[in-house]
Amino acid sequence: MHIAPSGLFNQAQPRFCLDTVGLDRIVFAVDYPFIGTGGVAPFFARADLPEAVKHKIAHENAERLLRL
Repeated sequence: MHIAPSGLFNQAQPRFCLDTVGLDRIVFAVDYPFIGTGGVAPFFARADLPEAVKHKIAHENAERLLRL
């Protein structure tokens, strides 16, 4: 199972997801068009996560899951 936490711009959310399902099961997503995309990049950039973790969530996990 993979999760795509989206639409909740709360810094506690990434930590909760990591603690619950682990780093290898999270892919970054937004709920467009239901949630605008304007605050997504700044929110993720401010997340209190190491850069290597951000890379896995932002694209590496999805690339592995989708075999890209």
